[in-house]
Amino acid sequence: MIKPICRDVLFLSQKAEPATRSDMQIAQIIQHECNHLNGVII
Repeated sequence: MIKPICRDVLFLSQKAEPATRSDMQIAQIIQHECNHLNGVII
């Protein structure tokens, strides 16, 4: 799913919540995609 880039300064300046075990799957997907794109110029 593609979403527009958030540019809201007030929203982006909020403190983030710590990651939990339920975030692990998302982290693994992002890591896999980053490894797949290693060396690819977008």
